[in-house]
Amino acid sequence: MGRGCPTGRSALSGRAKTLTLTANPDEDNAGLLTQIIGQGYEITRRVHDDESGTSWSERVMIVRSEAFAEAARKGLTQRLEHTTAALSALTPTPGRGKRQFTDAGELEQAAVKILKKHQVDDLLSWKITTVTDTKSLRAYGDRPERIEQKQRLQIQVKQNTRVIQRVEQHLGWRVYVTKSGPLRGHAPTRLLTRNAPFGGLQQAVLTYRHEWLVERDFARLKGRTLSLSPLWLKREESGRSRGHHAIGKVALRGRAARFRGWAMTRLLTLAVRLLALAEHEARLKLKQNNQALAGLYPSRKNRRTPIPTTERLLGAFNRIVITTIRIGNIVRLHLTPLSDLQRTILGVLGCPADLYEGLTGNLGFP
Repeated sequence: MGRGCPTGRSALSGRAKTLTLTANPDEDNAGLLTQIIGQGYEITRRVHDDESGTSWSERVMIVRSEAFAEAARKGLTQRLEHTTAALSALTPTPGRGKRQFTDAGELEQAAVKILKKHQVDDLLSWKITTVTDTKSLRAYGDRPERIEQKQRLQIQVKQNTRVIQRVEQHLGWRVYVTKSGPLRGHAPTRLLTRNAPFGGLQQAVLTYRHEWLVERDFARLKGRTLSLSPLWLKREESGRSRGHHAIGKVALRGRAARFRGWAMTRLLTLAVRLLALAEHEARLKLKQNNQALAGLYPSRKNRRTPIPTTERLLGAFNRIVITTIRIGNIVRLHLTPLSDLQRTILGVLGCPADLYEGLTGNLGFP
């Protein structure tokens, strides 16, 4: 939830537990680890609405996500590196084509602008110094041998380590609020793990994390899977444009063109629903069977996942080929045999095993 937690660090130190990484004792999932995904605690507060006069109790869960904190930490490190490089570039080593600041005020303004751009004003210390460059010149003509000195401005940058460490301690925090009460028998302060039993704080956070995101379906619609092309639908009335339906960049004019664009969009939305439904059914079946699929990732054959995407499931069938062999009036069909993974996928999708094998009998030839 940004750079800080509203309850402060002291509240965390008194409530959260030390995280450890332990092996999963489940023999069916051998090789998997009980991954710690965060820590946190919760408080209860009473809320009153002055306008309606209504009061209710809320559970406020303050959670620190390890993945979120790590991503924020990497982003902070990159910003610091980019800022340091940009500040150092203001005063480069003298050379051909390298501009040097001659006014300290202008250099200071340029440095402050860079710090504000990257939002690291308090995390870096810097100062402007004067450096004297000495160069020995040989005697030439009536000019004797001499030493030439030139002064230039230089900016020195240093990271404020203690301030950075304090900022990193406040990264990765999020606040969840709900009116649902905790399950009985569960403490309000819990470690968050992927494979541990649900309860209290953990159940609420993991339920939120596993909710269905409709944005994923829109990403499918515009992504490589369905590739909805961008277009503009424009409706003109009385010679003037009265409405614009922004779907993209290409203008479709005329009733027939608009109808084709509308029909194609509706068709692709049906495909999105089919992909979402197949993914939901597959994940539900795998969860009921306490099962994970391996072999969906070409670069990592042994990687197992209980939450595959529809695109991964369909990708497992990419290399199925029907070969047609003609010998005179005789036609022979050969279908690539299904692998164990493909048969398992058909099972979790609720499809019969002979769905593909029946193709060789349903094709007609002259």
